[in-house]
Amino acid sequence: MLPQSVKRVLIVHQGAIGDFILSLPAIASLREHYQKAHFEIAGFPKILSLAYGRYYADKVISIDGKEWAMLYMERPIFSQRLVDYLSMFDLGVIFTANPNPIFVENLKRAGLQHFLQIRTLPSNGEQIHITDYILSSLNRIGLNASSMYPRLYLTKSDRLFAEGFLKEVGIRGDKTLIAIHPGSGGKKKVWMPERFVRLVYRLSQKLEATFLIISGPADECFVETLLLHISSLDPILIKNLPLPHVASIIERCGIYIGNDSGITHMAASLAVPTIAIYGPTDPEIWGPRGPHVSILASHIACSPCSKRTLVSCDSSQCLASIDVDLVMKKALELLKN
Repeated sequence: MLPQSVKRVLIVHQGAIGDFILSLPAIASLREHYQKAHFEIAGFPKILSLAYGRYYADKVISIDGKEWAMLYMERPIFSQRLVDYLSMFDLGVIFTANPNPIFVENLKRAGLQHFLQIRTLPSNGEQIHITDYILSSLNRIGLNASSMYPRLYLTKSDRLFAEGFLKEVGIRGDKTLIAIHPGSGGKKKVWMPERFVRLVYRLSQKLEATFLIISGPADECFVETLLLHISSLDPILIKNLPLPHVASIIERCGIYIGNDSGITHMAASLAVPTIAIYGPTDPEIWGPRGPHVSILASHIACSPCSKRTLVSCDSSQCLASIDVDLVMKKALELLKN
């Protein structure tokens, strides 16, 4: 059971962008339950910047480093600083795909006496969306979510950045903006770059639009291919910006189109009309959630595939089965609405 009197809450989340966003309804439930408590989140600061000062976290800290690494060791030597830090919290909430008993025991020994483990991955292959699965842990102890949609909250400063950025690159306020993210965290989740090229050209023939191409550290080869072939359309490159800045720019767009990626989850959580192209992974479990999300997924027999099949598959027939006409039709439908 959760303690009733809580002044300080520590959340530990070491997931990637999409994993973190799918956990937001659970974090929001905790925040609503302990409205007067101070919330800190430990994890990867670049990702947690989406939460810091934006409703979910009053402070974020990095979990990298020797002090935190000790928590995973069988014979740890805790620094006094770590002991003092963990002892400040009345409740710890640990999001983890695979519970680690050594980590849990070390948290107790280091001073975090009350905590809740939330699994972020079903252990029995259960067919349930990850957000619902995460929330089920809270439901069992009487904590119900007000929404199953993840939601990001941008600040005034975030929105001023987007406004200034778009003015600087010469975008007029009345122009339709279309965000395209052609990459993903895994190469086998990427819709063919040549199809993104065809899609952009066909949209440009139908609409008076500016295309914003989003690029992260793992996306360069896909982005370069796309930019090379659509240069005549004067696309705007959004490259390696802090995540809240990327989010603030996406929020200004009429539509977002992308693969199975953390950026796609981000767009969905901003209530931007979102087209998510899914191939090898199961959108019923891992799909983005939002009020205006359309997931285009393959219906061939081998999709979604297992991890073992994904490693050995060279055909990408699941993604090849999603044609440009289908994405084009859905994009025009969302823009019209």
